[in-house]
Amino acid sequence: MFKKRYKIFLCAFGLLIFSAIMPFTALNALQENDPQAWKEMANKHFEEGNFNDAARYYNKLAFFYWENDQLQEAANNFLSSVEANEKIGNTNAIKHIYNNLGQIYFDLRDYQKSLNYFSLNVDISRQQNRRYDIASGLINKANVTNELNNYEESIIALEEAESIAREINDMTLLRTSYAMLAEAYERVGESNKSKEYFDLFYALERHLQQKQMEQTRQEASEKVARAETKAQEAETEKELTREELSERERTLQVTRKTLDEVEEISRERQLQIDLLNKERMLQEEQLKRQQAVRNGLIIFGILVAAVAALILYSYQQKKKANRLLSKQNKEISEQRDEIAHKNKELQKTYLRIKKQNKNISDSIAYAQRIQEAMLPDEENLKKHLPDSFVYYKPRDIVSGDFYWFSEVNIVDKNSPGKQEKGLVLACVDCTGHGVPGAFMSMIGINLLENITAKGVESAGKILEELHTSIRQSLRQHKSDNKDGMELSICLINKNKKNLEFAGAKAPLFYIQNGKSSFIKGDPTPIGGMQPEPKRKFTNHKVEIKTQSTFYLFTDGYADQFGGNKGYKFSTRKLRELLSKNSINNLEQQKKVLNEQYEKWKNNEYKQLDDILVMGFKI
Repeated sequence: MFKKRYKIFLCAFGLLIFSAIMPFTALNALQENDPQAWKEMANKHFEEGNFNDAARYYNKLAFFYWENDQLQEAANNFLSSVEANEKIGNTNAIKHIYNNLGQIYFDLRDYQKSLNYFSLNVDISRQQNRRYDIASGLINKANVTNELNNYEESIIALEEAESIAREINDMTLLRTSYAMLAEAYERVGESNKSKEYFDLFYALERHLQQKQMEQTRQEASEKVARAETKAQEAETEKELTREELSERERTLQVTRKTLDEVEEISRERQLQIDLLNKERMLQEEQLKRQQAVRNGLIIFGILVAAVAALILYSYQQKKKANRLLSKQNKEISEQRDEIAHKNKELQKTYLRIKKQNKNISDSIAYAQRIQEAMLPDEENLKKHLPDSFVYYKPRDIVSGDFYWFSEVNIVDKNSPGKQEKGLVLACVDCTGHGVPGAFMSMIGINLLENITAKGVESAGKILEELHTSIRQSLRQHKSDNKDGMELSICLINKNKKNLEFAGAKAPLFYIQNGKSSFIKGDPTPIGGMQPEPKRKFTNHKVEIKTQSTFYLFTDGYADQFGGNKGYKFSTRKLRELLSKNSINNLEQQKKVLNEQYEKWKNNEYKQLDDILVMGFKI
């Protein structure tokens, strides 16, 4: 919610509103991009008591500086706009400005001020009873409290946001609440609650995707059904036209037969009249004959005209039906051509995506070969530590976890000229996995090589130099980049028979004389934010007076979901598994780790993270 594209949307929206209602002179100033002119206009309007226009200009200045990454200037002008809006009682505008100030101070990493302004935004939303705004503001507050490591307060805000999202039936807010609650409960160590909200998030995400797919399928089905209905209606109308013509043809035949019968009756009747009236006068007889013929011709003409009119009407109707049928056939043909064209475009798109996927896969496979080439040779490790193993299982083709070891010169800080041979082993979990994690792993390998090449004083010193180098390499002192790594590192001095350990959010687990011990690393990572003046790492020393087995691991194995109930494997179970199998040689222990992992996952759950476990005996 604090990404730049969200801020750009807000800025564009604000500029659109203000440019639509500002005076003509203000539009000219906007086009000239003269913030000094805007500042003078804003101060002038404020002094004249025109607080509405003053607020507009202060907002324009704030958005201008925000877009140009001058965040403090943007915040100052938003505060001036708040003062102007308070004069006219524009509470709604003040609420939105508080939201903007919360985002700006979040970007400035002033999390306390960010939290204060988001709280003011929520207070106004509560006064207005704007349920959506309340839930959105609570989610913003939770995001800030996460940065302050106050996860309990974050959970309170998120649970209220989730309740409101359910009440207003906003699936987007509900999905965000579930995801953040799952992370917050995981941070406070309540894995069951975290799993519950993760399942709710996953179910809602799948429901929304299925709903979208069903809507798409329904629209396609309705379109096909409409086309089929049109075709069926055209065929039905065509069939009715045929039946109507056939009926009219039968009527015409009956009419013609009737005319023939009438003519026959007329002739017979005339003959009878002639026979009965032979004595009548020839003139009267001829007159009657002429009258009968005339009447017959009139009747015949009427009948012929009626039949002709009927035939003409039928022809016109048939012609009209044929035109309609031709039009419908043309529409169906055009729809068929359109569907064929779309299918062709879809095929082209599919082939293009397939080619792009192949290019991406080939690039990632090549990156895998590069990463594998940079990783140390496990056989070289066995030359120094014969009884050892590396269980390495990337989630994707390339990995954000990596292991590293090297022979080094151990420098005595009390006697700088005195050096002893030693061995450094590191187990590292970089931010992310896949390609982003692989880039971080390559940076980490290169930096470890450079740091240890000149000799080392202690394991803690290695981590301190690595932290400084990561921040310098990624320019984190002046960028928003928060990438880093969690790692455990061991410095072995065989001459003095001791091992030094330092950890950045990563532990060391070891077994001596049948007794297991667990050393937590420091709670701060390598890289990322550094609120303290200088980051220090604690150096732990383990004396090796008898045969000892040491284990280093990232969180991928312990965080894997599986089993009958879909829970995480957990660090506790991993330590129990390592203790139970510590009597075996290290190669056999590696085999047991893999078998237990596959059994736990059981092909029902996907691998969630890169997995790395290292073990060695001294």
